[in-house]
Amino acid sequence: MKKLILLFLFGTSTLYAQRYLGDAVIAPVPADGFYNLQLAAEWVPYLNEDMSNIRIFDKKNQEVPYIYREEEPVSFTRQFRQYEIVEKRQEKNCCTSILLRNSDVKPINNISLSIKNAEVTKYANLLGSDDNKNWYALKQQFTITSIDGDNNTSVIKIVDFPLSNYSYYLLRIDDSTSAPINILSAGFYEVNAANGSYNSLASQFHQADSASLKSTYGFIKFNGDQIVDKMAFDIEGPPYFLRQATLHQKMSQVNIKGDTIYYFQPLTNFTITSRQSTVLELNDVRAEELMVIIDNDDNPSLHVKQVYTYQLNRYFTAWLKGGESYTVRIGEKSLASPRYDIAYFRESINSILPVIHAAGLVVVPVVIPEAQPPMTPTFFTNKNIIWIAVILVVIVFGFMAVSITRDMEKDKK
Repeated sequence: MKKLILLFLFGTSTLYAQRYLGDAVIAPVPADGFYNLQLAAEWVPYLNEDMSNIRIFDKKNQEVPYIYREEEPVSFTRQFRQYEIVEKRQEKNCCTSILLRNSDVKPINNISLSIKNAEVTKYANLLGSDDNKNWYALKQQFTITSIDGDNNTSVIKIVDFPLSNYSYYLLRIDDSTSAPINILSAGFYEVNAANGSYNSLASQFHQADSASLKSTYGFIKFNGDQIVDKMAFDIEGPPYFLRQATLHQKMSQVNIKGDTIYYFQPLTNFTITSRQSTVLELNDVRAEELMVIIDNDDNPSLHVKQVYTYQLNRYFTAWLKGGESYTVRIGEKSLASPRYDIAYFRESINSILPVIHAAGLVVVPVVIPEAQPPMTPTFFTNKNIIWIAVILVVIVFGFMAVSITRDMEKDKK
């Protein structure tokens, strides 16, 4: 009984000791509007998996709705770039001619036409020229059909052709048997790739070489549980080397006896080579410690000078009033996700917004209530009296059992 009571008290105290309440102050913003409050790395150890135990409060201690956003490692954007329409004319009983200029002389393999809706089918030819005098065939006798935008009064039609870099393009649409179609603009979709923004993480690195196992072990420790999205290695070695390596994540589990066991779980395999920099793109790995094992085979060990770790920027987007101060509060990890109306308008809010930070995080453990003084033993709480009573009850029941057994034997006789 004593062991059970002690175990319960220890478990309860441990539970309360792991609860934290953190406060960070947001300096007043210059004007009303949406802002991206950047997640600080020092907050992460106190946040749950979906970052839902964060709240923002105004000076009246009222919650400020927000939406949580993460940057992508690589994002792609499409932007429509219009070509200059040098000339657009309709030739009688022939065709509609549209002369386009490729000012940048970029190599292209398609032209996107914005056309007013029309239930017709047209045949067209496309030519290219460097001087607007001598023309060369690019695509002949192709069709422009199904000009019907379901939700708009116009539709985009893409004309594909072999890659070329002419300064001028001439589109000739056959209108000899029907009225011309209305071409509003012509251009191309420019696809741009942008890398996400990262925040450098503070970490400690330690290397250990094993000649017997022919391996190098590298341990990366963080200040608490952190989200790691990218790693870069600074390695010294011979002029040419190529090694296989494995990244492991430190894990823990509780066995049947209630003891916590720590082990390293493989995450990914990668190659370390002198030909290029070693950079690992990780997918939201959350760990307090990572381990890298480099297989050296029969080669001398490499010297890992430094391991750089990075975290993708994450934001809490909220509407803030200019000139007012706000407070960020971190609750228990069991705190449920907030339900804000703003979540339904995520797509309507621009993701490119002014970035703000919260100054200093103060983490205060929840105060454990003081233990109550022990009760003064009474007749009903004194242990000695209780044990005497239990023994007497057992003796009485024993005599009763013997008496009942004797009576039953007499009845049988």
